[in-house]
Amino acid sequence: MKNKFQKLLDKLKKLNLPDGEYAVYGSGPLAVREIREAKDLDVIVTDNLYQKLKEKYPKDSKWEMLKIEEIEIHPSWAWEPKITDLKGVIKRAEVIKGLRFVRLDDLLNCKKKMGREKDFDDIKLIENFMKNKEFEICVRAIIFGKNGILICKDKKKGYYFFPGGHLRFGEKIQDAISREIKEELNVKVKKIKFIGLVDNFYGEAGEKHHEINLVFDTKVDKISERSRENHIDFLFFDKNRFKKEKVLPIALQKSILKWLKNKKIFWASQIYNKSINFGQSHAL
Repeated sequence: MKNKFQKLLDKLKKLNLPDGEYAVYGSGPLAVREIREAKDLDVIVTDNLYQKLKEKYPKDSKWEMLKIEEIEIHPSWAWEPKITDLKGVIKRAEVIKGLRFVRLDDLLNCKKKMGREKDFDDIKLIENFMKNKEFEICVRAIIFGKNGILICKDKKKGYYFFPGGHLRFGEKIQDAISREIKEELNVKVKKIKFIGLVDNFYGEAGEKHHEINLVFDTKVDKISERSRENHIDFLFFDKNRFKKEKVLPIALQKSILKWLKNKKIFWASQIYNKSINFGQSHAL
């Protein structure tokens, strides 16, 4: 089922919907977070975008929507007056796997207002997921090539960060690194070595986050800067540029600079704008 859902995401990406004018809702935001499966994708779009898409794709004979195989495109006004802040819902949508997904709190409010029998189970799933999501565990891959250290760049927001992503429930750490690097760069991880831990407190879109980053020196079968995800780019920083640029979280960047000199396991924290290094342990 995961492969089928990924194929749905790939089909949606090929539509090249403009950023800020659409968001996946319905079962999609649940499936992408692995809360439950999804057999199709419901996408809500701005009215202007819907009018443009109507010229290219067939309209459903029964409902006000466009159907592109397993993808259903809905205009924002189709849900009024039940949901009055659909423009805000689209604007607040989160980027996951290079696509826009409705935030879970917005999806929860929507399902409660719709009050349909089929939404009751989803409401319970969302509430349980949000209640248990106290912090996030991430894996970070430190990858070196001839031209320096590999860095990610968020194409829209412009900030730099380290390759990797979230550890899924029930997933082995080494499997998470292999999966993330495969998804982002389409390269195979050959060897990993734990080099440190950094917890990171930060705010984004009005929400507070706490992530724990497990950091690994990572060897891959080939070096690539070609991203498989539309929202990020990859590039190499030589040592001078790595020192100069701001790479998030800063505490991890500072720890890597020290690790390059002494190869000792590190432990640090990024508490919003403040970096704290708790020292280093034995040599690897």
